[in-house]
Amino acid sequence: MSESTEQFSLEDDHTMTLFSTRLKQLRSDSGLSLRGLAKEVGVTANAVLRWEKAEVTPTRGKMIELARFFQVEPGWLAWGLGNKDSSIGLEALIAKISRLNDAEMSAISAVVDSFEEARSQILAPSSADGIE
Repeated sequence: MSESTEQFSLEDDHTMTLFSTRLKQLRSDSGLSLRGLAKEVGVTANAVLRWEKAEVTPTRGKMIELARFFQVEPGWLAWGLGNKDSSIGLEALIAKISRLNDAEMSAISAVVDSFEEARSQILAPSSADGIE
């Protein structure tokens, strides 16, 4: 009897190929060499080459770092999901919000409320400053 030594991955071959294609295109469009990109994200040129050859995928942290460097959405870079552009305008955000159901809208409202609360706490003068 032989036991299977096949390794399972959350990433299928198709996803890896698409990631590698997107990465290679971004690097090419930026005019960077393998070594240049490697230096920017703190890895070896060989690591970048292996990503582009779809041999391996970067860690989650490196994927986010790559997305920030190229100013693209991490989900788009990793899986081709969402928009390539990491910045979203007000009109695009309103369009997205308008498609939400009531429960999703409540969740978004709660997030916005928490941002406003955090901002008000940061901007409020502290009694610890000695101001009364």
